[in-house]
Amino acid sequence: FTCKSSATRLLYCTTGVLLRRLEGDTALQGVTHIIVDEVHERTEESDFLLLVLKDIVLQRPTLQVILMSATLNAELFSEYFNSCPVITIPGRTFPVDQFFLEDAIAVTRYVLQDGSPYARSMKQMSKEKLKARRSRTAFEEVEEDLRLSLHLQDQDSVKDAVPDQQLDFKQLLARYQGVSKSVIKTMSVMDFEKVNLELIEALLEWIVDGKHSYPPGAILVFLPGLAEIKMLYEQLQSNSLFNNRRSNRCVIHPLHSSLSSEEQQAVFVKPPMGVTKIIISTNIAETSITIDDVVYVIDSGKMKEKRYDASKGMESLEDTFVSQANALQRKGRAGRVASGVCFHLFTSHHFNHQLLKQQLPEIQRVPLEQLCLRIKILEMFSTHNLQSVFARLIEPPHADSLRASKIRLRDLGALTPDETLTPLGYHLASLPVDVRIGKLMLFGSIFRCLDPALTIADA
Repeated sequence: FTCKSSATRLLYCTTGVLLRRLEGDTALQGVTHIIVDEVHERTEESDFLLLVLKDIVLQRPTLQVILMSATLNAELFSEYFNSCPVITIPGRTFPVDQFFLEDAIAVTRYVLQDGSPYARSMKQMSKEKLKARRSRTAFEEVEEDLRLSLHLQDQDSVKDAVPDQQLDFKQLLARYQGVSKSVIKTMSVMDFEKVNLELIEALLEWIVDGKHSYPPGAILVFLPGLAEIKMLYEQLQSNSLFNNRRSNRCVIHPLHSSLSSEEQQAVFVKPPMGVTKIIISTNIAETSITIDDVVYVIDSGKMKEKRYDASKGMESLEDTFVSQANALQRKGRAGRVASGVCFHLFTSHHFNHQLLKQQLPEIQRVPLEQLCLRIKILEMFSTHNLQSVFARLIEPPHADSLRASKIRLRDLGALTPDETLTPLGYHLASLPVDVRIGKLMLFGSIFRCLDPALTIADA
């Protein structure tokens, strides 16, 4: 709140900052309207904030709460807030043509070379096929499948619930009727779990070379994380078409949360005539940033998501497929100034039958220790039973998850058996880290060995 003064009428802040303010001002005195944007992201903090706001509105009926999202499951949120009204504002965008992996392979004529890092490994094949085909390469198997496909039978069709990754050439040919055999051949040996940077480069070449009827414009590439952004950037720099120093046809901008605000601003600068701007981004460009001149979107179909790592007993960021809502949101980044194009690097079948409609709420896939402490530090919930508070969330976590978190907090010395915060728990509630790492940092400070404690915590 460094910019807040007596003259402030409009305050922009993060969900976490608002929750911190609520620790000392549970009624939000002086606030008349609260706008919560991007509620569809379903972070742990945003879901908890909705519960807090729901209680505050009961105490202050004049407080106006507005929830906003481009891909909101409106009925779920409306029902949570006692069937509150829903206002739909139509978007003003141009049509966006949507293509999938099979289309990307077709337009680029992409072929997987034998031994490619993006090909399926022998371990990924079924044990039955492995025994019979141990002496043959994946490409020799495909050649045999091509010959056998001339005698394709009805039994080669499979249920929609079976992922493409588990199908052989004949079964893929039956599923993707109308798709050329050369495309099916590539699909049958491709590892769909990997982000294929070769195919992304081929798509970029296809777009920049103008081998199509779409208008010129910026290209936005979605990748799961910083490591993939660096790999693709370095790969493109070795291609004379994309090299920032040797080519005057393209300019490439990485985009991720680690960049300074000044560095992020570079993606908004329109390039000179005849120069194609390529932005390689994480999902920061999915909702947080809008780049008006984007005409093309390449969606890797992957994102980093918080998960609970049982082997380490703590949170970790893992690559996972996006949801249908995420995919449509990424598609919507194109078509702002002209007709757009979006290539999803997963198959149409995967989109229709495998992707979740909405991303799983964060509160249902991460440890709950930090949220338990945050609940207890708020005056409005300090005397409440944790189970009763969690039960009132818009989509509560599993009871076993809450039970395990309470046990860990008691073992750590942050919570008493009757769910009262200890002094340690009070301080841990103020640290935005895993509670065990937080305890290590606090004790490192107490025993004057903070530097080595921080080094261990960072490992």
